[in-house]
Amino acid sequence: MSRSDLQALRKLGLYLHEEFLSPTDCRRLLLDAQAGEAEAATIVDKCGNVIVDQGMRRAESFGISDGVLRETVRGRFAALQPNLETYFGVTLVDCEAPYIVRYPIGGFYRPHGDNDCKARASADERKVSCVLFLNGSAAFAKDECFVGGALAFFRLGKNETAEGCKSFLHPIPALLVAFRSATCHEVLPVMAGCRWTLVTWFH
Repeated sequence: MSRSDLQALRKLGLYLHEEFLSPTDCRRLLLDAQAGEAEAATIVDKCGNVIVDQGMRRAESFGISDGVLRETVRGRFAALQPNLETYFGVTLVDCEAPYIVRYPIGGFYRPHGDNDCKARASADERKVSCVLFLNGSAAFAKDECFVGGALAFFRLGKNETAEGCKSFLHPIPALLVAFRSATCHEVLPVMAGCRWTLVTWFH
């Protein structure tokens, strides 16, 4: 994506931070995950249950096993918190422990909001979602790039009221996107390669 494309998305309310982590740290996170054990990515249903539903989300998750790297990442998000509070006009308490998500070929996440669960207590409500792309998309899968896997947002613009109105963010390595957790969004299917992200949510 060009800088003008990113600026257009900023005008629609997305918080975008290029090179949020260094290429070295992104690479270390990838290697850490690749050396770890994958778990099927979960969702939280309307009753508050954490479940695996591969009709809704087909992906795998990994914790960050390297303690130094884990603290580096937490420190970066802690430093980011005041900026997010100002940008979104909210008071935030802390973020959840960041973890890594892999979308393999055929992986996707259907339209959803990150605070859809009605069973959450108000103090536990997710307010701001953060996605850091560890690798990027391209026309062909090569050099750790993948094909497909765009992050699509519904009805970002003030005049976009139709269900079909989408804005697309095509992943760029080390780009962080933050958005209000109530925003409806989806991950489009990955056509080739693997899509790697680091995710967390601020409350």
